[in-house]
Amino acid sequence: MLLVNVGAHTINVEQALAFHDDGDTVEIIFASDGEEDERYTIELDGKQAERMRAWLDRNAEGVRGNERAGFHIESEH
Repeated sequence: MLLVNVGAHTINVEQALAFHDDGDTVEIIFASDGEEDERYTIELDGKQAERMRAWLDRNAEGVRGNERAGFHIESEH
């Protein structure tokens, strides 16, 4: 289990389905234990979003040009 502390949140990043960064906030999306298509989301902003971005930059494969870890997927937007 890989836990990351961000502000008041302790996040098991191994259980995250996706991270969505719109520049202002970082949303962490998890599947819920309920309905099949139901999702649970944590939204981070300010310093918390900055800390999550920094963690992703150091640890995630293919995120924001971090080509040394795995692979890089370019955005077409």
